[in-house]
Amino acid sequence: MRARAKVLRCAVPLWMAVVAASSPAQTTMDAAQDHAAPVRCTIAPSADPAPGGLVLWYEQPASKWTEALPVGNGRIGAMVFGGVVRERIQLNECSVWQGRRGSRPVPDSASSLASIRRMLFEGRYKEGQAAAARELLCDAIEDSYQTLGDLLIESPLATDASEYRRGLDIGTCTAVTSWVDRGFRCTRTVFASRAAPALVVRQHTEEPAGLFVRIALRRERSCDACEQTTMASVDGGRARIRLRGATASDAGSGVRFAADAIINCEGGSIAVDGDGIAVRAANAVTITLVAATDFPFVGAGAAGAMKSLRAGADPARPDPDSLIAASAAASAMPFSKLQSDHEAAWKRDFNRLEVEFGPPAVELEKLPTDQRLRRVGEGAVDPGLAALYVQFARMLLLASSVAGGLPSNLQGIWSEHLHAPWNADYHLNINLQMNYWPAEVLHLPSTVAPLTDFVERLALDGAVTARRMYGASGWMAHHCTDAWAWTVPSHRTTVWSLWPHGGGWISQTIHDHWDFGRDPRYLREQAFPLVRGCAAFYLDWLCEDPDRHDLVGGPSASPENAFLLPDGSAADTAMGNAMDQMIAFDVLRNFLEEARALGIAASDDPLVSRAEETLKRLRAPQIGSDGRLLEWAEPWPEAEPGHRHMSHLFALHPGRQITPQDHPQLAAAARKSLDERLRHGGGHTGWSRAWLMLFFARLQEGQRAFENLQQLLARSTLPNLFDDHPPFQIDGNFGAAAGIAEMLVQSHREVAGDSRSQDSGSGHVIALLPALPAEWSRGSVRGLRARGAVEIDIMWSERRLLFAVLRASGQEPLRIAWPGDAPAPIVTRIAANEALECKRNGDWIQVAPAGVAGSYRIAPAR
Repeated sequence: MRARAKVLRCAVPLWMAVVAASSPAQTTMDAAQDHAAPVRCTIAPSADPAPGGLVLWYEQPASKWTEALPVGNGRIGAMVFGGVVRERIQLNECSVWQGRRGSRPVPDSASSLASIRRMLFEGRYKEGQAAAARELLCDAIEDSYQTLGDLLIESPLATDASEYRRGLDIGTCTAVTSWVDRGFRCTRTVFASRAAPALVVRQHTEEPAGLFVRIALRRERSCDACEQTTMASVDGGRARIRLRGATASDAGSGVRFAADAIINCEGGSIAVDGDGIAVRAANAVTITLVAATDFPFVGAGAAGAMKSLRAGADPARPDPDSLIAASAAASAMPFSKLQSDHEAAWKRDFNRLEVEFGPPAVELEKLPTDQRLRRVGEGAVDPGLAALYVQFARMLLLASSVAGGLPSNLQGIWSEHLHAPWNADYHLNINLQMNYWPAEVLHLPSTVAPLTDFVERLALDGAVTARRMYGASGWMAHHCTDAWAWTVPSHRTTVWSLWPHGGGWISQTIHDHWDFGRDPRYLREQAFPLVRGCAAFYLDWLCEDPDRHDLVGGPSASPENAFLLPDGSAADTAMGNAMDQMIAFDVLRNFLEEARALGIAASDDPLVSRAEETLKRLRAPQIGSDGRLLEWAEPWPEAEPGHRHMSHLFALHPGRQITPQDHPQLAAAARKSLDERLRHGGGHTGWSRAWLMLFFARLQEGQRAFENLQQLLARSTLPNLFDDHPPFQIDGNFGAAAGIAEMLVQSHREVAGDSRSQDSGSGHVIALLPALPAEWSRGSVRGLRARGAVEIDIMWSERRLLFAVLRASGQEPLRIAWPGDAPAPIVTRIAANEALECKRNGDWIQVAPAGVAGSYRIAPAR
């Protein structure tokens, strides 16, 4: 056996990169990083106690799916178990869905709306709720996202494995399993190529002619009558296993899918073995798996399918076999080329952000990931695990959301089921939105492309639903949808389905994508039409409260809670629920902000003047007699005081209607609401705990945000770091990563500036380290993003800012929060090494006016 090599350390200390970022040479450094040859980490056991770099690692194979390790390229995903004698690699392709387009009839309910509203305004809640369920809702929808199957690699030989280790290199999204058998090192490497449309698996042994395996594709049929075949063949020195099938038995429903596993050997022989392939006496085998479906809205044909949809035609379905043939060229490439191309493409997105929290827990960092997680559950503090968690979430988003694919669903892209929990669909009453909360601030803007494409389809269907169900223009969606982008209610239960804000809330993600990047073309061609359409719906849907004469929304529920009436019975449908008002406020504010950016005045677009007037009359958040924010228009008790949804706090996060600086009474009421939720057991699901982190971060209570992160790691995180609802839901991973980012930088607060000076024009205030806990007393981050198209590096020690570097686009005034009683910071324009005098305005200072781009160094005065 060869001597074990030292593990390669994969990155320079982050503080060096952040220090370098404060110099004009930073742009050169970034360019060099983008084009440098990829640096590869090894997960093989070594003299080091743990592998270096951003690595999850374990000392035993996965015994169940929630211990396996995910890889993906946005279209193809896999869960790698790390078996020795028998390896299971569970497969997914993003468009393997049941269902069909246009299969959901839209209720003709607009004429019933006035009578339902009248019942609710008159206090006849049970009667109004029953009428709403009867007139507005639809039958339950059970179509699910499905697994593509399993790739199995089995050895016919007895194996005495030692020195076992498996792991996931987050920096390259590559899973590696390594062991020693009969004195020789064996390694299996798995990645879904970011550069080629394929999953790549290579198994290698250092024993000459020592590799004997059988390779197979397995999948349970979607239904008894669903077609499905598997066939193996050998042509020269290359073998192929073909899987063909469908998710439904009738033509036009579901999708037809195809997968080919193309097998190349180095040495030895290859032969058909039933429906699988036998490899004997080889040195290595490389499996390239390509997959496709006839779903029309992914891949190269998606633009044409969307054009057909806009024209009212049914899009043509592509041929999966033709798509497979076009993808199979990757199988002819050498493994080393596939790997280097993948890693270079991956790092172009992934390497845009680095983070370190300290002081390090040195002894914990020597342990396998599952043991580190267990120690946190026992009360340990592990800052390095928090940093690893952030990068793992970024990896998951990159691996499950790519241009030309579908958005990340309830399980990202990874599901082993034919009927997944909650169908692994797109829940629009927080879950899909939460999936994309880290995309902008953690520097993964490219992941929003498939969501934008999806929302454009949602808007087409939602325009019909808005008109027929609510008599409104514009577009909307209810609480749930799937790959086919339907927008009608998905169930006949009002507490879930009677909620018409899926479109309004998801449009915030579209707006944020513009706000963080400020791409004028994206604003003009995609963001503004979508956000304007949402605004048009709310302007028609809102109505006057006959008693208070302000504008309210309804009928709707407050997801997914109910209230208790004076007789002790529960109801859930009302007018003027807090979340209705808060989402309407954000949609209209976003619409007006985008209109200003495009130079559209009220005289140019009648919706602009309507939105301005509507905001003046829109009911604001209300505080009850007990000091809490009201969830409904009346101070009803909650049926579930510890409910996982905290819908009435939307204005605190992800909205921007409540900030501690500008609305202290509302912020205190939100804080009291949080205390009550927690006192009654709130935060008991993974994603709900993540949302708690974000609320406390917005309240600038770093210790409380950190406590909830610890609870999430201890109670709601699976051994492979997947979020546990339970069962697995990926939104908690994304929400918690966004929560950590919100502890480091915030940019949601907007101020008007001083019209009498250069400090004019509305814009955002960037808060640096607004919610830093004591446990991260020192650290650094490179590559955070803020609204207004600003990039940020920060370094701190003893919980105090050492310095920050802000790279501003000049799209709006560059403003930073700074305590009014603290000495003004030292601000330097980096390019000219020029100290600047910055005007203070209360609790913030202006670094640069609008139109002035550049890099600025901010440091406290000594």
